[in-house]
Amino acid sequence: MRTLSQTLKEFLSKNLDLKWNTLRSYDTAAGNLIKAIGDKSIKTIDQNDIEDFRVWLYGMGRKPGSIDSTMKNARPEKK
Repeated sequence: MRTLSQTLKEFLSKNLDLKWNTLRSYDTAAGNLIKAIGDKSIKTIDQNDIEDFRVWLYGMGRKPGSIDSTMKNARPEKK
């Protein structure tokens, strides 16, 4: 089973046509997700993990708009 870090690495390597700042935003957001919930298998992530990530971001002093943006960037859409 693929972990978050493996999936991020694969995503970033396949989407080189994205702007550098966009790639950096995805990398940072996913890195924070890994810090918050661990480098779990993609298939084992559940709603509780997502809520733990939201709480972790809040605990880091993030504002609600920033939290929403970070959560969106932690799960980038495939092209």
